[in-house]
Amino acid sequence: MYDTPTEDEMKTLRRVTDKVPIAIYLVAIAEIAEQFAFRSLTGTMLNKSPACEQGQATATALGYFFQFWCYMTPIVGAVVADSYLGRFKTIFSGAVLVFNPCPLLCFHAQYVNLMIPVLPPLG
Repeated sequence: MYDTPTEDEMKTLRRVTDKVPIAIYLVAIAEIAEQFAFRSLTGTMLNKSPACEQGQATATALGYFFQFWCYMTPIVGAVVADSYLGRFKTIFSGAVLVFNPCPLLCFHAQYVNLMIPVLPPLG
């Protein structure tokens, strides 16, 4: 349909950028928020579970299960996006689904912090 540009045209043609759709920025923000939540919640689970007298083995198992679940849910999301909802509706639904428990988990982490007894300084 279109002829490919020659070597001379490639050197002299003006480079024109196109507008980036707002959806791309929203997807980028959702991905950044997802990574922030993942990193924050992983640290909270690994550090607070032993403090709740569940033991380090339970904390490690919980952390590994959380990582496994975080890496497996995109496969489910891909099937839903390709078969039912579409890309952007699936990303929005997933972001809402992931965001809703975050305040609850953060509140729980602060509650656990308040319940841990503070030891007096040694000496």
